[in-house]
Amino acid sequence: MWPFPTSRLAAALQSTRGMTRMLWIAALALAACTDNSGISGDWTGTWTSRTGVSGQITAAFSQRDSQIGGTISFTGSPCFDAAQVMEVMAGNSISGTATAGGIQVTLSATWTEPDINGSYDAVSAGACSGDTGTFSLARQN
Repeated sequence: MWPFPTSRLAAALQSTRGMTRMLWIAALALAACTDNSGISGDWTGTWTSRTGVSGQITAAFSQRDSQIGGTISFTGSPCFDAAQVMEVMAGNSISGTATAGGIQVTLSATWTEPDINGSYDAVSAGACSGDTGTFSLARQN
């Protein structure tokens, strides 16, 4: 003889199935609403050197987990106009480098959707070595 009346057991199982179904539906809805692309995509903005020189930036980033790669192009620099970017994201903080040939620029930024704001330091950039400045990017749709 089963220790529980079958009607109580059937009701408990039915309730458990219904709850499990509701949890799966909620999890799927949350997953559909979550943007997992991070900063992947196209960005535009401006940069300004401490010397007052400035220009426009266009960027294309691809993010996988905490790793970010991509390209940036910019106007107004007397030293170079494009670079490859390799960065790491921790929370909303981004750090990394932009390189073009022997030129290396360190980058540090904060991502607050839909913007990235940060600073740069031209570590090894020929005549631009030692230059520092800021940049601001906005996500493009």
